Amino acid sequence: MRYFSVYEGTQLVGQVYLHDIDWQSGEALIGYDLFEPRFRGRGIGTHALTLLQQYAAASTSLTSLIIITVEDNHASRRIAEKCGFVPTGAARENLRWIVWRWDVRRPLALRHRDLENDAL
Repeated sequence: MRYFSVYEGTQLVGQVYLHDIDWQSGEALIGYDLFEPRFRGRGIGTHALTLLQQYAAASTSLTSLIIITVEDNHASRRIAEKCGFVPTGAARENLRWIVWRWDVRRPLALRHRDLENDAL
């Protein structure tokens, strides 16, 4: 498991993490969370996920990242879409969950701001 704290300035506002990492298959699940509603809708989650993608591409041997969202969690779905994840269908555990996949080898497009000076 790889956890990263998400800050806005000096304030801890959320987390983004890789979990259920399978180094043999090259796949890992992603989770992300902003702790309070007032931090949502400002691009913080998208920015944090983009940095996690950069970390996975540059510092791991992972080949595929997976996000599972609830069908009606539109904010989480928007973050996955903005970061280039592609919906692949329903999760086998629950048909209301949507599985999203991103190929780590695919180049990252910089989004919303210049990310070169940012770090996790």
